[in-house]
Amino acid sequence: MNQLVVYLAKFGSLSSFCPTFVKDFESYNAQIVKLFFFLLALMSCTCAFSQAISDNRLLAVYDVKTLETLSIESPDFLARQIFLLDQAWYIVSKETDKPLQAGEIVFDAATFNYLLAFREGVVYRQWSAPTYFKIAGSDNKVFVCRSGQELAKLWNQHRGTQVSLSEPQFEKN
Repeated sequence: MNQLVVYLAKFGSLSSFCPTFVKDFESYNAQIVKLFFFLLALMSCTCAFSQAISDNRLLAVYDVKTLETLSIESPDFLARQIFLLDQAWYIVSKETDKPLQAGEIVFDAATFNYLLAFREGVVYRQWSAPTYFKIAGSDNKVFVCRSGQELAKLWNQHRGTQVSLSEPQFEKN
């Protein structure tokens, strides 16, 4: 090694000493960098999937195979589903005797799964206004589903992005 350093000091750069070595070394470095970024992407997908699998509320709605596929092909959708589990609803005290149009639900904070309740039609939401449900067995507690528009704003804040807040338009077949 010392002889190589002395030779380089006398005769110049490594490329004049061995041009093939430099090309191979640069190719080797490029491969190492590519491998590093591939492993980094793989680890981030694995972390997102392990977070999803650790939440049993998602397993009540999606099977493991679907969660694996979502974590790879649509991680943003999966992240939004995780976000909705806790952010799509809240509980408030009812301040009026006016009847609630949405009806009544059975609610247990320890076992409630918003995605499952939404899928089964137990709760629903509107685009421009929150939806209120009386909690069965409670005198003054109300379950509130956030409006789609409010959820879009919260999701944008959470993700640090800006998405259109207009009501979605669907094509008619």
